[in-house]
Amino acid sequence: MVKPNLPLRRRVPKTFIVVVALFTFWFAITALAVVFPGALNTLYFLAQQIAGWVFVIVVAVVGALLLGMFISHRLLTHGGFTPFEEEMMRMRKDVQQSLGHTEKMREEVSLMRVEVARMRRAPRGGAPRAGDEVEHAHAREAGAKAGASASPGEGADDLDEFRR
Repeated sequence: MVKPNLPLRRRVPKTFIVVVALFTFWFAITALAVVFPGALNTLYFLAQQIAGWVFVIVVAVVGALLLGMFISHRLLTHGGFTPFEEEMMRMRKDVQQSLGHTEKMREEVSLMRVEVARMRRAPRGGAPRAGDEVEHAHAREAGAKAGASASPGEGADDLDEFRR
C-alpha cells in the first residue's frame, strides 16, 4: 500500500481564520442584541458614527487629491507654447511660403509655355502673321498679371531677360 506524501501537520489558511472570526463577531452581536435589547440601539448608533466618519474621510482625501492636482497643474504649466507647438507653427509658415512660391512658378511656367507656343507658330522669316499681335497682347497681359502677383525680381521683365 502507498502512503500519501502529506505533511503530518497542516497549516490552517488565513482566509479561513478571518471568515470564522467574522461569523463569530456576527454571532456575538446577535446574541448581545437578544440578551440586552437596549444594546442594539447603541450598536446601531456606533455603526452610524463609524460609517459617517469613514465617508467624510474618503471624501476629504479625494477632494485633497483633486485640489492638489489642480494646484500643481496651474503651477507647472506656463502660458507659452510648447516647443512642439512652436515647431509646428514654423513648419506651417514654411509650407505656406512654399505653396506661394510654387504658385508663382506655376504662373511663370504657364506664361513661358504661351511664349514658346507663340514662337513655334511664328514664321522663320521673322514677318509676323495677322493673329500674332492679338496673341502677343494677351501674353503681355498675362505677364503683367504674373508680374503683379510675383515677388520683386520675378515679374514679366525678368522673362524678357530670360528670352534674350
